[in-house]
Amino acid sequence: RNVGVELGIKRFLVCLDEDIFPPHTKNADRHDVIYETKYSLMVDMIRNHHDETFIHNIEEAVDEELYLKNKRSMEQNQQPLADWYRDFALLQEVTKTAVKIAAGEFTLAHTVDDMEEFSVTSFYSVGVGLGLYEKDDILPYF
Repeated sequence: RNVGVELGIKRFLVCLDEDIFPPHTKNADRHDVIYETKYSLMVDMIRNHHDETFIHNIEEAVDEELYLKNKRSMEQNQQPLADWYRDFALLQEVTKTAVKIAAGEFTLAHTVDDMEEFSVTSFYSVGVGLGLYEKDDILPYF
C-alpha cells in the first residue's frame, strides 16, 4: 500500500480463498485496489504454464523455510511462527510467480531495507532460491 500511494499507482489484490483462510478476503486492505482475485486463480495460471510439480516445489520450499525459521526461533527462546505464516508465504510466492508469467517480468519494491528475519515478507528467499525471480528484481523502497 505505501509504495502504491507514494508512486501514485493503483493496486492489484490477491486474497486467500475462503477454504484456506476465511478472514483474509473480509479483512484485506482494499485502499486503491482496482483489481482483485483469488489465490486459487494464481495457482491455475501457474499450472497453465508449468507442470504440477512446479507448485509442489514452491510448497515444499516454503515448508522447509518455515521449518528452519521455527528452529531458529526456538533456539532464541521464542515461540514458533503462527500456522498462518505458511498460507501467506505461499500467497506471496505464488502471486509473484503468476504476475511474472502474466507480465513477463516484474520489480518487487519492499517497504523496508532491513527485513525482519521472521516476517512473512522474508520468505522472498524461497522465490529467489527456486529461481522464480532474481534478487535483482527486488528493490528496497524508502
